[in-house]
Amino acid sequence: MGIGPFIINAVWYLPAATITFAIFYLLWWLGLRICRIESKKAKWVSLPVFAFLVALLVLIPSRPSDVFTSAFGFAPPSDVSGLKTERYLVGQSGGCFIRFTADTNTVAKIIARGLSSTDTNRLYQLATSGDSGDWSPPKWWRPEELGWGADFYSAVFTNTNSYDAVHEFLAYNPATHLAYFRRRDID
Repeated sequence: MGIGPFIINAVWYLPAATITFAIFYLLWWLGLRICRIESKKAKWVSLPVFAFLVALLVLIPSRPSDVFTSAFGFAPPSDVSGLKTERYLVGQSGGCFIRFTADTNTVAKIIARGLSSTDTNRLYQLATSGDSGDWSPPKWWRPEELGWGADFYSAVFTNTNSYDAVHEFLAYNPATHLAYFRRRDID
């Protein structure tokens, strides 16, 4: 992640984390009062408990199967293998990188969500961080290994009630069953 997204996230999430901790600490303090626990150590235990809960909140939805399910609306079927994912957030925007192998039926189910065939120039969208340079691809992100014969799909989904947009790019080689998927959520 570059310095720009880091600063945006710090500005965005630091106040939110502070407010969330204040609410958590108030509830923790009320719980101690209700249970009649007077120890000062019990109050300090709130810090590691809060950190543990935040870690769970961040790590659990970042599991590869959860990222796949979130991106495509269904859990990875048994034919999906070699699943690698990375999810990222920049302020209220974000996205994910997904690499996997799957049979054509699973890929057809993904395409049926609204993706349409596009030209091979879209490989650039998969190979780079995207239009705004919001996030660098992970080290395992190598769409060039798709080789010749890959099919490219894309979609832009918008929310008419706001300025939200979701850009999705999929490249799939039916001969090798290798797929690369890139999603950018823009708010």
